[in-house]
Amino acid sequence: MNIKDQKNYDIANFFSYIERFPIEIYTPVYAVQFNLPCNSCNKTEQVITLVASGIEYENFIIKDDLYILQFVYDLPNDIRHALYGYPTWKLNTKHNFYLNHCLNCKSVFFDFDVYNGLLKTDKKNLQITQLKLPEKSYYAKTSYSIFPYSKYIFRVLNENSQP
Repeated sequence: MNIKDQKNYDIANFFSYIERFPIEIYTPVYAVQFNLPCNSCNKTEQVITLVASGIEYENFIIKDDLYILQFVYDLPNDIRHALYGYPTWKLNTKHNFYLNHCLNCKSVFFDFDVYNGLLKTDKKNLQITQLKLPEKSYYAKTSYSIFPYSKYIFRVLNENSQP
């Protein structure tokens, strides 16, 4: 779905809601990287998506699953600074939220495309990095979805933590 199609879903009200009602995200937070071809120039870029290990929203707390952060409007400084090393992901001032960008042609990868690409990516081709963050939780202006590979991620993380 491109941004023109998203207008049919009253995207302005959606983003206004995200801006006014931040959610609490729990650490650890992960950057999940995978390759995705650009729709404009067809160059393959390494895009990222952020995954939180729990959320709290309107006193509803879930910490037993992983949540992909989508339509990220704003993040606390600790998280933004931890993401400086990912050159394709940055604030897009035209759309006023964080998006992945093609480094070759500067086109954007919309969150719908990234999420659909993630669903099609072989789990073994994901690179998972835990962000080094000092707090237990943070408020972020974003929406979320259940991360499709939660069980796989938990297994990989447990295997990597074994001595």
